[in-house]
Amino acid sequence: MLFSTKLRTVYPVYGLGWRERFDRIFRRLDSVVNLYQVGRTALFLHCNIDHAMTMGLEVSRHLRDEATTKEEWNRVQRGFADYRVRE
Repeated sequence: MLFSTKLRTVYPVYGLGWRERFDRIFRRLDSVVNLYQVGRTALFLHCNIDHAMTMGLEVSRHLRDEATTKEEWNRVQRGFADYRVRE
């Protein structure tokens, strides 16, 4: 049996100025030395599950290698912004 359900609040609605508010909050959280923001909700990305899994693997590699810095992680993290939903 097939059925569908409509949900009102599945995806975020972007209001004017959302990016500036997001960037301000993100920078504040990023200043915490041992906090690593990953995943769709933390980075406010629309991406596929394989992208989310890749982010998890990348952060685990980074944490495993104790010689890496938060700045190096930020470089890796910026690459996640290129992820897009594929259908």
